[in-house]
Amino acid sequence: MQALKKNFLTLSNKTSKNLSLLTPFLGSVADHHFKYSFSLNWHGLNVTLKLQSESFLNELCAYFPRQWQCVESSSDLEVYLLDPQKLNLPLSFWQDDNPDCHTLTELNKEWACQRDFVAHRHFSQVVAALPNTVDDGFFNLMRWLLPRNWLSKDLFLFHSAAVLDDQGRSFLCLGPSGAGKSTISGQLPKERVLGDDMNLLRLNSDGQVYVTPSLLGQKYENQNLFGKEFPLHRVLWLNQSSDNFIESHHSHSFALKICSSLVNIFWQDLSLTDHTKIQKFIFKMKSKYSLENLYFSKSKNVWEEVFGFSKNI
Repeated sequence: MQALKKNFLTLSNKTSKNLSLLTPFLGSVADHHFKYSFSLNWHGLNVTLKLQSESFLNELCAYFPRQWQCVESSSDLEVYLLDPQKLNLPLSFWQDDNPDCHTLTELNKEWACQRDFVAHRHFSQVVAALPNTVDDGFFNLMRWLLPRNWLSKDLFLFHSAAVLDDQGRSFLCLGPSGAGKSTISGQLPKERVLGDDMNLLRLNSDGQVYVTPSLLGQKYENQNLFGKEFPLHRVLWLNQSSDNFIESHHSHSFALKICSSLVNIFWQDLSLTDHTKIQKFIFKMKSKYSLENLYFSKSKNVWEEVFGFSKNI
């Protein structure tokens, strides 16, 4: 317990939150009552969520595709989600404007604190306090946990928009927050949008990359795309402009742009094995695809004008 309190103090120095309010959080999961359980296969990861709130359970059942939900079995991750009301945390605890995720790793324990969750992990067991609803806190927690676990499945989570052309090939749109990923996705009907914020990429043994919706918090209009993969055709770096056009991108910045688009890898905590896996993925991406600069206007449909997409699906 002393070591845990020490870690909490170190983490407190990185955030404006008063983590002393979470002293009960430091205890064993056996000290808390988790009446409900929800299990799902999330892109090859078996995740079991232990819950204290029935309304939270109902929200999870409604959000995730029924075919992903499964009977509890051996889990890659077992996540205990504490109800902040039972911890007597005030609403002000979650009112934090800083979006950064602060982390701490010591021996086999990891800690994370973001504006809407606090968590610690020991191997496959995770304990977290967060607002008990399917909202930003839940998805921010999962964005901290899942990306590095997906690396073991050769899956790479990208901050991206992904859309489909007339032939069912995917176009991956990259760029920093505010670059226009949601805007450019909105120029197409929902049947063509895999995701406007986060998508998973998988490298096949033949070097072909496939794209699938991640189901990590963005709004999904078309559930028919869940669980399906689509071959990656082109990789685009977004730039807002008064007109629509495309040009080649300097190849020397390809690796940097790809690395910057990977979600929550936390490079300082990454194992050598995972570092090597990402390097190999980037090398194979670079050998098969070029990164193109796409300049687009909000008032003109870039997909029809530049790429010749048909107006109908």
